[in-house]
Amino acid sequence: MVIKNGRAKKQISAVYTFVFLVFVIGVIDDMITGHYHNFLGEYFFISIFSVSLLILYWLGLPFFEYDSDGEALVVKASEPVLISNVTGKRFSAEFPKSKLVDFEIEKSFLKKTLYLHLNSKDKKTVLKTSVSYLNKNELSTLEKSLNNVLKNNDKSILVN
Repeated sequence: MVIKNGRAKKQISAVYTFVFLVFVIGVIDDMITGHYHNFLGEYFFISIFSVSLLILYWLGLPFFEYDSDGEALVVKASEPVLISNVTGKRFSAEFPKSKLVDFEIEKSFLKKTLYLHLNSKDKKTVLKTSVSYLNKNELSTLEKSLNNVLKNNDKSILVN
């Protein structure tokens, strides 16, 4: 099963485009009027902009991909291309389905986090990524798919 939140790509691109246009309009306004302390320098705009950026950062990586087709699980999360080149924030994991032991989705105010518990030869590993930008439908599909993987892992353990 493949899950991609292409809807979030359009929304995030629209937000970044809006912020960029406001910045360009402010610079053009500064050049025309000759005043370099207009609405872009206002405390209200700067505080709203800063709080918005902090909330977006807190919510986590907006672009999420999940693929459970084949023998491996592939989970990827990233920022938009221009932003990820600056911040370097990306998440990528590919592992055999048989290593998945458990998962949990933690939900708090606006933020959702996926924890994948993996079992290797010597140690247990927990992978953590944000799924805040997934809607209810995508989130329930993700849960069903991961539950299927766990159920198939239990069957293969019983057979062996």
